[in-house]
Amino acid sequence: MADDPVLDDMIEILPDEASLEADGSATDDHDGDSDMTIVPDKEDVSALPEDEDMKIAYSGPAETGIKSVPESIDEDADMKIIPEGSSYSDIQFEDDYSREMYEMEHEDDDRDLIEEINASLQEQNRSSIADEERFTRIVLENEPTSFFGKIGAFIKRLPVWAYFFSGIVLLLIMAVILLFTTDIGKKIVINEGSQYVAGKMNYSPVVEEPVVEIPDDLDLDMEPGIEVVDETKELEMPETKKKTVDVEQVPQEKKIHNILLLGEENIESKEGRGRSDLIIIATINEEDKSIKFTSVMRDILVAIPGHSDNRLNAAYAMGGVSLVYQTLGNNLGIDIDNYAKVNFESFEKIIDAIGGVDIKLTEEEASYLNRTNYISNEKYRNVKAGKNHLNGNQALGYCRIRKVGTAGNEYSDFGRTSRHRILLESIVTSIKGMSLKQLKKFCDKCLPYVTTDIDEETLEKYIKAVFDIGLDKQIGNYRIPIDGTYSDANLRGMLVTKVDLRKNALELQKFIYGE
Repeated sequence: MADDPVLDDMIEILPDEASLEADGSATDDHDGDSDMTIVPDKEDVSALPEDEDMKIAYSGPAETGIKSVPESIDEDADMKIIPEGSSYSDIQFEDDYSREMYEMEHEDDDRDLIEEINASLQEQNRSSIADEERFTRIVLENEPTSFFGKIGAFIKRLPVWAYFFSGIVLLLIMAVILLFTTDIGKKIVINEGSQYVAGKMNYSPVVEEPVVEIPDDLDLDMEPGIEVVDETKELEMPETKKKTVDVEQVPQEKKIHNILLLGEENIESKEGRGRSDLIIIATINEEDKSIKFTSVMRDILVAIPGHSDNRLNAAYAMGGVSLVYQTLGNNLGIDIDNYAKVNFESFEKIIDAIGGVDIKLTEEEASYLNRTNYISNEKYRNVKAGKNHLNGNQALGYCRIRKVGTAGNEYSDFGRTSRHRILLESIVTSIKGMSLKQLKKFCDKCLPYVTTDIDEETLEKYIKAVFDIGLDKQIGNYRIPIDGTYSDANLRGMLVTKVDLRKNALELQKFIYGE
């Protein structure tokens, strides 16, 4: 081996040249450690020949499957020089100890390399994901979106509180649907509604009231030549046939209900009972699924039990509701089940609570209302021909008109009862159009003005029947007396309507009960 002072200093143990074989391997007489070459410490590498492109590695047989590294061999040293740029896997180690020593010395380098590789892989992943997201977004934006897809996208953008609020609204909607579309729900609504309405109205059962004598309601401007009623002649009462009832047969539940609606004119009566200016029989017929209104003219001449013959409207003033029941039963053969009553003052407040009613006036009606005290408050005497939205004071004046004809040329009490029906239908239409909130507000204001003998149980039965019939059903209208069965007459200075009671009773029963 050539003398090299640098190598001599670096090598601590070196076998004799004579002991080396021609191929550089040690002879058999050396001990087990003699085949190890010692690599100098890192700090002594600078003493090696200057060659920046070379690495130093241990010699040894190449491992199976590991690529050999091109190398240049110094015949005088057991060191293999590896070109710069070769990887760690290219290095060939003689034994495991040499490998471990090398790994320990280059641990920091390996860690830095691994971190760089990881960072590079993460960056590649992020870039790949971003590219995929951009591609997906571009595809979705360019792809046609269906109606339900747009709704789904909108829902996804909603905040968390919106889901909570939407859930509550959905539950409320489902509850309302169940209440109004199922039998159980309807029963709950009707039961609760009946309790509420019955609790608001003034309950007053029909009892026989003290009878009072009232003066005749004279018509001083009566035209001459009108037939004078012979008071000595009794009125011809209709023959009312009562159905025979088999005591062994279970009585059937009544399916036709007659409710008497009374409007009391108490302007001059002060605290006492006034005359019944409005008389309407409201019929709920569960058999033919109908709702009917029958106006009974207040001026028809009737026999009032226990009193002289008089106008029908005098019966209430004389003996209250019970006497009206008896009078209608005797003269028209109609059984009344219940009643509901309001007075003039209450009527005005009810119309105002609704928000007014739409009524079409003729030129003659509008002129009459603006120049008379039928509209009691002068500032409201400003109606016009055509459609008007009347308040309570104006509507009351409209209902009381007698001396001006209607659009159908109906005069006197015929015209007045016709106006009653028109106004009543307008009220029903207004109530139908109310929301639940408006309806409750209306009931709170108006029901305390109503006096009735309808108890909670009966009211629930009526409301259920109306629901079953349908609120959108057309209301049937009728009037007593019917055409061709009446004439004007003079009774003790009063203008009355003399009628064929028997014929009217038969026609009324057909209208209410059927053939």
